[in-house]
Amino acid sequence: MKHDKGLLDRSFWAEKILPLAIEYGIYLYILLMFAGKFGTFREIGLYAPPVLWLTGCLIKGNFDLQWREPVFICLIIFSLSAVISSFFSVSPVDSFIFFKKEHLKILLLYIVVSTAFAHAKKLNRLATFLALTGILYLVSGWYRISEDLLIAGSINYEALRNYATIFIFFLPFIILKTIEAERLERIFWLIPLIGSFTGILVIGVRGSWLALFGIFCIWMFTSKSKFQGYSIIFKTSIAFVIISILIITVFLLFPVQYKLVKDHSSQKIQLLLRFEAWENFLKMSGRRFLFGHGLDDRAMSEHYRAFYKSIKGDYPTEEKPTTPHNQFIKISYQQGIVGLASYLSLLSVVLIRIIKRFYIDNLTWFSFIGIAIVSVMIGEYVIRCLTEDRSLVPVGILIGMAGAFLSLKNRNDYHLSSS
Repeated sequence: MKHDKGLLDRSFWAEKILPLAIEYGIYLYILLMFAGKFGTFREIGLYAPPVLWLTGCLIKGNFDLQWREPVFICLIIFSLSAVISSFFSVSPVDSFIFFKKEHLKILLLYIVVSTAFAHAKKLNRLATFLALTGILYLVSGWYRISEDLLIAGSINYEALRNYATIFIFFLPFIILKTIEAERLERIFWLIPLIGSFTGILVIGVRGSWLALFGIFCIWMFTSKSKFQGYSIIFKTSIAFVIISILIITVFLLFPVQYKLVKDHSSQKIQLLLRFEAWENFLKMSGRRFLFGHGLDDRAMSEHYRAFYKSIKGDYPTEEKPTTPHNQFIKISYQQGIVGLASYLSLLSVVLIRIIKRFYIDNLTWFSFIGIAIVSVMIGEYVIRCLTEDRSLVPVGILIGMAGAFLSLKNRNDYHLSSS
C-alpha cells in the first residue's frame, strides 16, 4: 500500500508546507521591520513562524536547533541576564514587558532563522530578499528626501535621520548582490548601491558616516583578498566618482541642505552633551555593577533625571539627553556587567567565527553572505551604536543568519545548485 503524500499527511506538512510558511512569514517581518505602520502584520510575521516551527518540530519529533552553537549559548546568557536584571527593576512588570518587546523577539528570530534558513538556497534567497527590501526603503527614503528638498530646500533632519540607519542595515546585502551579479544585472544593483551611499551622506548623520566607512573598508579588504583586488578598486573608484558628482549636484542645487550638513557635522555641543551623559550613566551603572537596574527605558530616563538633579542641583534641560546614547553603556546600566559581557561575547563570537569560516574554507561567492552579516553588525551595531542606543530586535535576523551560515557544515552545501 502506498504511503499517502496528500494534504492530510503529517510529514508532507512538516517538510513542505510549514517550512514555506515560515520562510514567507520571516519575509513579511523583514519587509515591515522598519515601517512605522502595519504593526499587526509585522507581529504576524514575527510570532507566526516560531509557532509553525514548533509545530513542525513536534510533527517530526526532532528539533533542528543547534543547542551547542556558541552563538546560541551567548544569546541565552544575554537573555537570562535580562531576566535577572528585571527582578532588580523599580517595576519588574514593566521590565518584563520590555524583555518581551526586545530580548524575546531576538531569541525567537534567532531560533527560526538559524534553523529554517540553514540551507544554501534558502539563505541566498533571504540575502536577496534583504537586498530587495533595502531598495524599497531606499525608494521611500529618497522620495521623502526629494520632497523636502523641493519644498523647503533642506530635509527635516529629525524626521528623516532614521533612514540613514535603515540604509546602513540593508546596504551590505545590496553590495553582496552587486558583486555577485554579472553584466546588465550588475547595473540594476549598482543604482541602489550608489543611491544608498549618496543618501547616507546627504542626510548627514555623522555616526552613519563612520559606519559607512567601516562597511566600505570591510568589503574592500575581503574583496581584494579573494577576487582580483585591482579590478574591484578601479570599479569602486568609478562608483565613488559618480557618488561625489551626485552629492555635489545636490548641495549646489540646495545650498540650505549643504549648510545644514556642514553645521551639523561641525557641532561639538552634541558630542559634549553625550560625553556628560556617558559619564553619569557609568556612575549610575556602578551602583548595581553586576546585574544592572532592569530594562525599563522610561524608568531609566526618570532615574537619570533624578541622579542629574542630585549632582547638578536641577533637572537636565530639554536639549540634554536622558538616555545614554551609547548601546554598550545602556546595556551596562540595564543588565550590568554580566549583560554587557554576554552581549560583547555574542558579537565577538559571530564576527570571529564567520571571518574564520570565510578565510579557512575555500568557498564560492556564497561565502560573502557571511561578510554581509559581519559588515552590518560592525557598521550598525558596533560603530553606530557607540553614539546611539536603539532597539536591538533586527540583530535577531543577523545572528539567525549567522547561525544558519555556520551550520552549513560541508563545503558542498555552499553550492547553490545543491539540494
